[in-house]
Amino acid sequence: MPDIDGLVLLDRLRALAPTVPVIIVSVIDDTRTVVDALEAGAVDYVTKPFEEKDLLLRVRARVSEARLRLPRVVVIEPDVGLRAAITVALERECLVTAVASAMLAAPELRACTPDIVVIGRGAHAAADGALQAFRLRWPGVPILSAAGDFHALLVGIAYHLPPSLDLPSVGAIGRRTALLMERIAASYESISVEDLARSVPTSARNLSRIFREEVGMAPRDFIVRVRVHAALCLIRETQDKLDAIASRVGLHDAVHLYRRFRQQGLNSPGTYRP
Repeated sequence: MPDIDGLVLLDRLRALAPTVPVIIVSVIDDTRTVVDALEAGAVDYVTKPFEEKDLLLRVRARVSEARLRLPRVVVIEPDVGLRAAITVALERECLVTAVASAMLAAPELRACTPDIVVIGRGAHAAADGALQAFRLRWPGVPILSAAGDFHALLVGIAYHLPPSLDLPSVGAIGRRTALLMERIAASYESISVEDLARSVPTSARNLSRIFREEVGMAPRDFIVRVRVHAALCLIRETQDKLDAIASRVGLHDAVHLYRRFRQQGLNSPGTYRP
């Protein structure tokens, strides 16, 4: 890089996002430089020229390792929109298992212990028996309710996560932004940024700026991700055709659905059928 040294940039990246894994790619093939980079916090060092497949394998391995260190949150919520919105709000900092009922969560949790269980607004009556089983198996795991407002839920999640974990976007989400997330959850199929701005009220530009600062993505991107996660729920839980699911969640048709899945780094929609 002509304007900045790679190790200086690494220091700045570590200061901004200490939990994000960084792989250095450089033409410098010097043992001292490699050691300095690794001691400064890089997780790997790749010299040029390199095989593209080798770099992709290294990136995937580091991403997998990083995800294994994330806290696990189980969300039990029958409402697809709310379930998808909670997932998108948390997925940058947590491994989220989001299901419609407590019974569906049981198979996902046989081999692991959740850090938090979130019970949605429509799940309480049906979840009592399974929740009792959760409490017996993991007596120290907090069980939070999504029956209140979205902001209180996010504050509760941030409070109960392990203290060694720094979750800036969950903890930084303000009450107004959380209210916007709730509105997206309720009308994700058709809502727009302009609709959200009129409901506050403020300009779409100002709303987008504040939302991005607190959540780490633009509201338009948040809406798209909620639609994708809602589609994923419906693909797993129904036998509806992909065109019908795409139309239901506001993604038009199966072709558009496929494109959005690929943009989000997911496999083809059909591969998620049980």
